Amino acid sequence: MGRKTEDNMPVASQISNPFTLDLNKIQNTKIDEDVLKYTFKDEKTLHNLRYIITDLLQGDGSLAKKDEYAYLNFNQLSQALKWLLENDFDETFKSELLLNPHMLTFKTKPPTPEEFLTHKYIGSMCEFLWEPMKEVFIDFLDPFKPHRSGIWNTSIGSGKSTLTILILLYIALHYALMRNPRKFFSFPDSAVFVVVLCAVTQSKASEIYTEPIQQMLESSTFWKQCRTAQEMLSEDRRLIENDNVDYIPWRPAGKTGNTVITTGNNLNWKQISQANALLGMQILMGAMTEITFFLEAGKGWTNEKLLTFFSKLRQRISNRFKNNYYARFILDSSPSTLEDAIQNWVTHDAPKNIENLVWTGSRWKLYPWEFPDFIDYDKSTKESKEHHNFDVGFQLFKGGNGKPPVVCEMESEAALYEDADKVWCPIKQVASQGITNFLDKARENPIEFMKDYAGIPAGQADRLFYQGHWIENCFANGMKNVYGSIIALADEEPEHLIWNQVHHMFFNKILNKYYYYYEPDIPRVISVDQSKSKDCTCIAMSHIERDPTRIDPYTNQPIIVYVTDFTIVLVPKGGLINLDAVKFFIYDLRRIGGLNIKHVSFDGYQSEPTKQFLKRIGFTVDYVSVDMNNEPYHNFFDLVIHNRWHCGKNIFVKNNMKSLHQTKKRSGATKIDHFPGDLNYDWQNGNWETCQAGVNAKDTTDAIAANIQLIDTYATEFVPSKIWRSDAVFERSYDNLKEKNQAVMDKYNFI
Repeated sequence: MGRKTEDNMPVASQISNPFTLDLNKIQNTKIDEDVLKYTFKDEKTLHNLRYIITDLLQGDGSLAKKDEYAYLNFNQLSQALKWLLENDFDETFKSELLLNPHMLTFKTKPPTPEEFLTHKYIGSMCEFLWEPMKEVFIDFLDPFKPHRSGIWNTSIGSGKSTLTILILLYIALHYALMRNPRKFFSFPDSAVFVVVLCAVTQSKASEIYTEPIQQMLESSTFWKQCRTAQEMLSEDRRLIENDNVDYIPWRPAGKTGNTVITTGNNLNWKQISQANALLGMQILMGAMTEITFFLEAGKGWTNEKLLTFFSKLRQRISNRFKNNYYARFILDSSPSTLEDAIQNWVTHDAPKNIENLVWTGSRWKLYPWEFPDFIDYDKSTKESKEHHNFDVGFQLFKGGNGKPPVVCEMESEAALYEDADKVWCPIKQVASQGITNFLDKARENPIEFMKDYAGIPAGQADRLFYQGHWIENCFANGMKNVYGSIIALADEEPEHLIWNQVHHMFFNKILNKYYYYYEPDIPRVISVDQSKSKDCTCIAMSHIERDPTRIDPYTNQPIIVYVTDFTIVLVPKGGLINLDAVKFFIYDLRRIGGLNIKHVSFDGYQSEPTKQFLKRIGFTVDYVSVDMNNEPYHNFFDLVIHNRWHCGKNIFVKNNMKSLHQTKKRSGATKIDHFPGDLNYDWQNGNWETCQAGVNAKDTTDAIAANIQLIDTYATEFVPSKIWRSDAVFERSYDNLKEKNQAVMDKYNFI
């Protein structure tokens, strides 16, 4: 038998998949010799453990009580499994381990998220679950996903609190089925684990969480209610000592103290309404509801105090349980105002962390079948199409730039606002409870309607380019560009992958040599905003010219204009973007295209290998991040509004520009970011005026702003020698010059 102490306990288990016990991760990590020496006195002890584990995997749960196994925490057990897999060649052991790894931790196989949403575990509630709620539940608890915090910020009535309760009960059920939760989480035997339910008052926590939880438990036969504390102790002892689990005991607590429910394996559920109540507790899960209730209630709650409460709860769970699958935090709150620090975090910061699953959306987006006049919904494919006309809908100006939200019931009213600042809304909802006139609700209180039904926080940030003609003027020229996007997936060969898709748009081939169509000799810069999946990757190339029609009054010289030659957008399309293709394309532009590329920049994301490659072949490569401060975007803004930046048409660039706005950080500083929302890559079926490809993103504008920053940084290397004339771009193109030369030759009968 090994040595056992309560001292020097390893850190909490960071298991991410309880169904497989992260066996792949265990096999691919290095053995921790210190843990083995600390736990097992010799190799014979480890070999003996193999027999116990094999029988346990085959269903003999009594062996889990043997000291050789019972005292092992998860870290010690994983190190023992790693050693046995490498040094013990028993095939039965290995096959059983791969087939039933859950038996090492659970008395019976715990239900998957899909299996949990059945009558056995949640009673009649399973008959009333909306499909969007079920999809979020399954996604959030998918063991192959990194989600650890759930942020529910949808319109009212979408099922946020019910979703939260289901998740808490799911984890409580798994906890109850564990052989020894404290060893699983690598905590001392004296540890007491709790679930905390946070609300502005104890009564509000009871109303939103505790009472519905009890009703759900009472409706399921798999949960057995105990009437007295003694009965609960007896049933919990039976659960702990027996391997056959027919039900999970639970008991509503008495009216004293803040413990409101106890479930199997002595998991305590507590209601709290202040930050100091968090002290001294091992919080496995935490849920917080309706942040606006705190601020509206008074009682000393301020934005700063509420943010501290919120942050301490999240941090306590994360710090104590690391990345464990079961350690979860959930914020269940309807949209409020961006003046709230937490709402600002939910809208702008939370979606950027892959550990956060953010659920947002209007009532009609989440439940489209309730709006038959406004939406055509296909139940089989789950596809929906909105009818944007004033017979069945209206437009809501979301506010911004000092203006409040406004209901637009006619085209003439809507025309006063930019499309990016409006949202289409249905006039009528047809739900099982009856018909609701959404237009009347919006007329009565546009701000509350926007938050409660459109699912949009109030206090929308000011859009950077709030005058539509500023953007349109940038594209009023004859410059070529990739109108939409291209695809370069990781499983394709990277050499010439991008070049082969775009060279015909920008280059002319003469006697086996390529020439750029527009001023091929002038110095240029290239910037890359790089992403691997989900976001786009953009490659932008720019140069400068001078505009003699406008004179700088201070220098008496023609002003400098910035010209972006192209913006090439790579979209993931369900795969990973081929990052190697980017470096080969830049090399192709110089090696095959003959371009004079003076400087190249990257924003940092996974770009180091590419930077090293380009440096080795003679490129000057810089790191340029446009998110470190606002200067690059302020320069871009100034150029745009003064008609000093020009680019060929690319729908992603246009919609990225329309999505830019100025937000405020918690520190009070401002930041240029894009509006939150769903990404859209579909540009083939849209036109320049209505296509939404590129909304809610800024990949292309990041690359363009970096171009401008590069040129300004190395200003002495970029002296504009060419004259910009937006109406003469075509005249200076290779094709047109070729036509003019041919006309001259024809005139004088030259062959």
